[in-house]
Amino acid sequence: MWKRLPAAGINKNQWDACVISDSSGLVYALSWYLDAVAPNWEGWAKEQNNEYVAVLPIVKRRIAGKPVITQPLLTQQFGLFRLKPSIDLTKLWQELLLKIFKPGSAVEQYCLKPSDFKILKNLLPVIQKTNLVLPLHLSYREIKTAYHSNRIRDLHKATLAKLQLQRGNNCWPDVFRLYQETILPRLKPNQQTILLKIIPQLIEAAIKQGLAYTYVVLLPNKQVVAGAIFICYKNRLTYLLPAASKSGKKVGASTYLIDQVCQQFAGSEVVLDFEGSSKPGLARFYQSFGAQPEVYGILENYNFSLILKIFYALKKYKK
Repeated sequence: MWKRLPAAGINKNQWDACVISDSSGLVYALSWYLDAVAPNWEGWAKEQNNEYVAVLPIVKRRIAGKPVITQPLLTQQFGLFRLKPSIDLTKLWQELLLKIFKPGSAVEQYCLKPSDFKILKNLLPVIQKTNLVLPLHLSYREIKTAYHSNRIRDLHKATLAKLQLQRGNNCWPDVFRLYQETILPRLKPNQQTILLKIIPQLIEAAIKQGLAYTYVVLLPNKQVVAGAIFICYKNRLTYLLPAASKSGKKVGASTYLIDQVCQQFAGSEVVLDFEGSSKPGLARFYQSFGAQPEVYGILENYNFSLILKIFYALKKYKK
């Protein structure tokens, strides 16, 4: 039987067992991750013999006084997570679909992992999105042969600039500081406010879980010109929080950092997950390392009433 549960009412050990067992290898639906990015999250759980066998996370916010399903920042994909692969995913969606996306239940945004998108794309107006991933099972020499000429030029610039790489999670405040200087100003004010709060919570939680990898790139004078925080869960290395200064971009610091990570994990089962991007320039940058497309889906502005549509449009216009 399916149950809708608030975070406080969820058995997090059983919840995480489903997420960990699921073949997707996505970190976003683990309870500690959700606690960091959306403390008021809720979930649907299917119980059999007092045990969760499938779960689905839901996050809501209020628009015009109404609760609306939304995709929280720093989470690219949600969906159904199963305790055992033998559990029929299509049947689970048949049971749950009208409970979640029923008439009158508004969805601002909900992102579906590839297996869920494949099932729902003909049932809901789900938009296809493209993630970019780079499998690192080949040797570093073989991985590097797929680099575009721009990446080779950047690596040459990095050599001339004598860039240095520093590893260690004690460096994460340096990355966060650079992120605040270079990325946050481009975002909407409400997004800035949320990220300033949840990023430290998420990074500290990831470090506690032993899943965080932090890198900074320095000039010979020890000035930090680029950095990134990754989360390595199962075999998926998520490029969660990258940042580079103008001077870092001039000397190929971001290329140098990613190349160093490729060297570190080459020959392993790790997949470097770039998390997109929907921005053409960034997508081209990731593709220039040999990244491959991975399709997922997004359900947007679904079941919006006329009043909600008007309010939402006005709110977006003001931002």
